[in-house]
Amino acid sequence: EPNYAAFRWLSDHTDPDSPSTLVEFRLDAVSDTSTVLSVTETGFDSLPGDSVERRAKYEGNVEGWIIELGLAKAHLEKGRTVAAH
Repeated sequence: EPNYAAFRWLSDHTDPDSPSTLVEFRLDAVSDTSTVLSVTETGFDSLPGDSVERRAKYEGNVEGWIIELGLAKAHLEKGRTVAAH
């Protein structure tokens, strides 16, 4: 079963060669009924701007991930399951 996925978040979505961060997702089974999702985003130092601007981008993304992961958690806690293929 796949337990890893990743993508690059471009600083300029119109330029595929622009600096980017790497977003990685990992799923780790804790038990037969419990799984931990880990999200790691790296590469902020490669983004354009000074350290204050890069820090603001980092903090904005942290807030965004908190919101998105909270929504995912709420959805999953409703008890919906997906059949194995």
